[in-house]
Amino acid sequence: MDRTNRTKFAILGVLSSGPSSGYDIKKFCEEVLAYFWHESYGQIYPLLRSLESEGLIRKDKKGTAKGDRRIPYAITATGKKELQEWLSKPFSEQPPRNELLLKVFFSNLVGPVPVIAQVQAYLDAQKRLQGALKEALSGIEEQTEYSEQMVYWKMTVKLGMRLCNARVAWCQETLQELEELKEKGKSV
Repeated sequence: MDRTNRTKFAILGVLSSGPSSGYDIKKFCEEVLAYFWHESYGQIYPLLRSLESEGLIRKDKKGTAKGDRRIPYAITATGKKELQEWLSKPFSEQPPRNELLLKVFFSNLVGPVPVIAQVQAYLDAQKRLQGALKEALSGIEEQTEYSEQMVYWKMTVKLGMRLCNARVAWCQETLQELEELKEKGKSV
């Protein structure tokens, strides 16, 4: 099994766009990468220290305002080289973990009623995500300054939109089936 620390490369990837503090990296993950990647402060801060000790990043005090406690980090040439090497390697497929699907799978034990509420909540969340992804794509397309990076960002957002659209369709289908089960009295 591949034991590559992908958090390391997520952080190096964010820093490849410019110096950032741990807070800024977390915010970037929440606002930009959230639909396909998640990192916590508990993952980011210890790894920043480790990456610095490995010489892959360095503190970048140039961008620090007086009194600002956030320390920005910048990727080093060694860090960029390691990121590029990782980007060139084949990816390792990770098994998905989806709590909603796990619950749906075993819902014969509770019947359709509680599942309907959960699938509806998931549908609502996916519709919000659809809107956020449309805004993200629009923002990328409105960029007046060409950036090769934006082309790649657009690719990820487009897949995110397609996956989100598929989840919305699944929710709508599933809700219809659950309502039919409820009408037939198929509950525990």
